[in-house]
Amino acid sequence: MSTLDLASGGKVAKDKNGTVKNLSPTRFCSILQGQSSLQMDVEDIKKLRLMLRNESASWTEEFCTLGGYSALLTRLNELLEVEWREEQHDDQVLHELLRCFKALSTSSIGCFALRSSCPTPYVQLVSLLYSDKKPGDVATRQLIVDLLMILFELYPPSSLPSTSKQGSLLSGRTKQHREAWESQTSLAISNVITLPAPHHSFFSFIRSLLLTPAPRAVEAPEVPVSPHEFIESLHVPRVYKAYLQEMSDVCRDYFWVFCHPNNTIWILSETDETRVEKPKAPSGMTGGVEFEAMCYFTTHLRFINAVAASAADLNMAKEHELSAYRFHSDLFLSGLERIILISRKASTTYYPTLHLELSRYVNHAIKAGYELPYTVSRLVGSPPLAVLKNPTASLAPALPARSNNAGSRSAGPSTPTRPKGAGAPATHVGLGHLPRFGSGAPAPSPLPSPRKVDPIKFD
Repeated sequence: MSTLDLASGGKVAKDKNGTVKNLSPTRFCSILQGQSSLQMDVEDIKKLRLMLRNESASWTEEFCTLGGYSALLTRLNELLEVEWREEQHDDQVLHELLRCFKALSTSSIGCFALRSSCPTPYVQLVSLLYSDKKPGDVATRQLIVDLLMILFELYPPSSLPSTSKQGSLLSGRTKQHREAWESQTSLAISNVITLPAPHHSFFSFIRSLLLTPAPRAVEAPEVPVSPHEFIESLHVPRVYKAYLQEMSDVCRDYFWVFCHPNNTIWILSETDETRVEKPKAPSGMTGGVEFEAMCYFTTHLRFINAVAASAADLNMAKEHELSAYRFHSDLFLSGLERIILISRKASTTYYPTLHLELSRYVNHAIKAGYELPYTVSRLVGSPPLAVLKNPTASLAPALPARSNNAGSRSAGPSTPTRPKGAGAPATHVGLGHLPRFGSGAPAPSPLPSPRKVDPIKFD
């Protein structure tokens, strides 16, 4: 029986009377199985999350054996079916329950539990994100995306069955489903990780989660309006519209963050990724609602890049439904272009990881053979000097010209000038010799020499 209270600095947990608290898996299972989510104490769920995250694997295994994971799913589903959650209690319980699911991913037995009922609860969480009842707190919504990111760890490519063995998986013989914690021998057997039926690839599975139908809006009419046939024939399917709507809402709700129209979309090969992602000391911009929202937006971009990488691993033809080209094409048809054009205006100083993920996505799209729209491709350029791979190399062509101006006048000016002679046109630099957008501005035209102007006399 565990009596260590992790919330009180690792001391032995005692109540007001001095008696030792009961922090055993049995107690938490009885709480989850015997109380409704609407009456559950938030502090009990917080303690459960700490125990799942910091206790030994045997504690988590006993918790799952007693039905703790099934009880977690029941309490979560109970909250999701409530018509309107109470913000002061129900949303806090939802937040802590999601943290409990995330804490399970820190142990192998917890990962087995998360795989045992898949695609539950991921389908329900994606449906919540698409609905009018999604949590107002950005941190809770980020936990949903974090749980989707954990799926890439639960189903690694090295553990998936190969394509040649998919036929045997679809044969008439079906194995009886067994949980990893039912017996000691099942732990060794469960090393073979199989995808949830009927998916043959991880991209097919994660794509099906993104294509979860959005729940009907509260203000939507009871009978759906059907368009005319000629309008229906012109309709272009936007399969990822429900998912991208969440990212679009962030751009709308925090519009004042995107106030740098001169920003470029970084060229990934010229960006020092380690410098962008290295830990930094907290500044004045951390902890605010804008910083939290941009971290949430960056998590979405990181998730999209992970999905794009899994689609590229399949190496399908462009015409195939599961090809990487089709994935990027569907994203742009669903409205990703507008999101890219808005989000690249965020500050490169305070949100460099957002720009890095944008750069990675554009690189994925180009590798897949997708032709970027002109509105996006014209903005692709070098990153700022602070995150440039070779900042000295980019400044090298400008250094000799500056030294010639300083040392000798005979070398000629570095800016285009008007040649001597009446009516001679000014020389100019061709467009082909202009530096790329973002690497530096074109050479400015020379300023006219100052001269004395006589005032106008009215005699």
